[in-house]
Amino acid sequence: MMKKIAIPTDNNVSISDNFGKARWFKIISVEENHLETLDYIENKTHAYDPESRQSYEAIMSALKDCEVIITRNMGKGIQEELQSVNKKVIFTKEIQMDAAVDSFIRGSQTKK
Repeated sequence: MMKKIAIPTDNNVSISDNFGKARWFKIISVEENHLETLDYIENKTHAYDPESRQSYEAIMSALKDCEVIITRNMGKGIQEELQSVNKKVIFTKEIQMDAAVDSFIRGSQTKK
C-alpha cells in the first residue's frame, strides 16, 4: 500500500528544525520499500509574518494528500490540526531526511 510522506526541509538534505518555518515540504511516496520523490511544495507560511503564523490553512491544504508527516519539531496547535484530519505525525531525532525515512520504513520512529 502506497503512503505519501511529507518532510519539512530548507535544503533538500536535512529536516528543518521548525516545521512551520520550513521553506518546503518534500513529498515522498513509499510503497513496499520503494521510495519516490513526488514533489516539493513551498511552505507559504515560512516567513516571520505574524499574520501567516495565525493560520494553518495553507499547510493543511499543501499536505492534504499525505498520510504521514515526519518532523523533528512541531507546535502543538498544528500537530493537533493535522491529527484531527487523520494525519500520522512522526517525530524523529534524525537530522538527515534519508535516515528518517529509512527509520520510518523499518518502523523505528516515535509517533505522538
